[in-house]
Amino acid sequence: MAGCTDDINQERHAFWRAREEELGCPVRSFALGRYLSGREVAGPLWGLLYLTEERFFFHHFPQQNWISALGGGGSGRGGSPSSQEVVIEVPLSGELVLDRGDTPGPLARLLGSRGNPSCLTDPTGRDRPFVFSVEQEGSSLLDDLAATLGSGTLDGSGSLDGPAPSEGPGVPE
Repeated sequence: MAGCTDDINQERHAFWRAREEELGCPVRSFALGRYLSGREVAGPLWGLLYLTEERFFFHHFPQQNWISALGGGGSGRGGSPSSQEVVIEVPLSGELVLDRGDTPGPLARLLGSRGNPSCLTDPTGRDRPFVFSVEQEGSSLLDDLAATLGSGTLDGSGSLDGPAPSEGPGVPE
């Protein structure tokens, strides 16, 4: 059993090494999550959320279920977003604001959602809000994203979370 775990760890490290090589910079944080809305791709989609120093990504991997295979959905002629690889890149700037949303209630957790919808918003209006949820318990992705953005972070109540401007630059707690 230990050999299987070692193989999985090696594959995971190889995957992230390849991703960092492709991006040209280190991946600071990652988690399993869902893209919900905000870009040209229809959501929701499951995939990986990951963060570099200057960009935030959602990566959905192609998948095919047995129903779509029987119906010819895997024929390579377009298809739904879930049958195609989707990579969404959000350049990070000091203007973006992270709204962590509300903690999901008991009904949402019962229906399978562990994460609360979070939103990256550009107050200048140049881009539509990017709505996503981190579905991996114990992930530091939202904290790392908030730290990257500085004090532009909202808690679930819509109040700014983080150091007061008079305290200088810092990481929100």
